[in-house]
Amino acid sequence: MKRFLAAVAVATVLATGLSLLAARWITGRAAVSPDLKQLLNLLDDQARQLAIAEKEYRAAMDESCKNHCAARYELGVELGKSQMDAAKMAACVERMCAAQAGVEHATLTQILAVRQMLTPAQREQYAKLISAQVCAACPMGMHQP
Repeated sequence: MKRFLAAVAVATVLATGLSLLAARWITGRAAVSPDLKQLLNLLDDQARQLAIAEKEYRAAMDESCKNHCAARYELGVELGKSQMDAAKMAACVERMCAAQAGVEHATLTQILAVRQMLTPAQREQYAKLISAQVCAACPMGMHQP
């Protein structure tokens, strides 16, 4: 039974870790692109607003990452014990999942904030860029959406 719980916990950690990495890869590429100013023909004022939003977005992403890593570390410590506490491990996994949700919420907030800065024509182009980044391919390369 202990081996089974340990295997489930390890599988959960790996799946959550891969999910967080994939989300960070997607969100880093989807929410703001270094070429966004050029792709959307942003005015200087829009580019300045975008830089401010990017800073807030990165802070939210960093906080989620910090929380995920702390929970994952605690889970690793617990998995290394000869007498593992299943409830403690489950709580760690729940914290990891909450951190992943934080990544998704930060990304959505960023996308919506950027949209508010844009003209209707720029919004249309931005929607196409976001769709291409988020919906076009599985970030882990495991399947085609």
